[in-house]
Amino acid sequence: MRKRVEKLAINYHASKSKAKLLNVIFYYLKVLRKIGEKDLIIHTTTRYTAAYVGLLRLMGMHDSSTYWINHEHMVAPSSKVIKFIYSKLVMNSNVTIYSSHTCKKSYNLKTIPKKSFISNVSSISQMPTSGKDDERIKRVTSLLRASNDKNTRLLLYCGRIREDKGIFRLVEKLKTEKNASNNYYLLIILGSGNPTDLNILKSKIGDSSNIYYMGSAQMSKRIYAEFDIGITPSDRFRESLGLSGLEQAVYIGNALIASKTDCYDYLYKYDGFHKYDPWLNIYKQLENAIYGNRTSPKEIIDIINRDCMKMEDIINYILVDSRK
Repeated sequence: MRKRVEKLAINYHASKSKAKLLNVIFYYLKVLRKIGEKDLIIHTTTRYTAAYVGLLRLMGMHDSSTYWINHEHMVAPSSKVIKFIYSKLVMNSNVTIYSSHTCKKSYNLKTIPKKSFISNVSSISQMPTSGKDDERIKRVTSLLRASNDKNTRLLLYCGRIREDKGIFRLVEKLKTEKNASNNYYLLIILGSGNPTDLNILKSKIGDSSNIYYMGSAQMSKRIYAEFDIGITPSDRFRESLGLSGLEQAVYIGNALIASKTDCYDYLYKYDGFHKYDPWLNIYKQLENAIYGNRTSPKEIIDIINRDCMKMEDIINYILVDSRK
């Protein structure tokens, strides 16, 4: 069975570090050349590029008409020193867009730009119905359901393959903890990671009959619909938004999720959201979640986007403000 399933897996190949370094160097040189131009709009979406543009601004290497939009996707650095330095560098942006309330709250409020917004999660409602990996994943799930009894439940982990995301410990729990239920749980893992972490994952899976790594996939509504429950075991990771867990709750209807931050805390009171506890038996948690009620996708999206601005409204504001 394992060989038949793994034939459908796609191997992930990380970009070579030299290529990444060259791309970064070329980007920095381009910004350095452009930043002196008039009526320039700069949009930064990573911490490194934001810090770089902020440093150039502090050094006065920009035209007064330059308009800087900083898009923060990650929570503030855990180190107080790095957090202080970074906050000072990016506080001079004209506008800051935060991915969530948790993201904004994690920064030093005194250094947050006056013009800041929390964008709604439009990407969830815009999830494509189908994608290039639909048939591959469908063949896997059909094969696994057909090879096991009617009580087979399919679990999905979809995200980066790294230790602080909790996937290694989840694999160990599924392999070692007792399943006293009548359901047979199978975990499908989709995601990318560096070669070292992928080798660790494959080593931990070993010849397990209920855990399969299928490489990365372009997620779609059809892929999510193949599963009975999604798992985001990031209790050691400081999620800013926790997009994967939100997508699971919307398109599977059931999600066992956790984060080191409070990004999911407001959701646990709603049907379909279940808090993952790494210290409790994983199968007992799955049993409690699998038979629970579910919240409609539209209601979940409305809950997630509450007190947030649509990206098109933020863009319209920026277009007007940048011309002043």
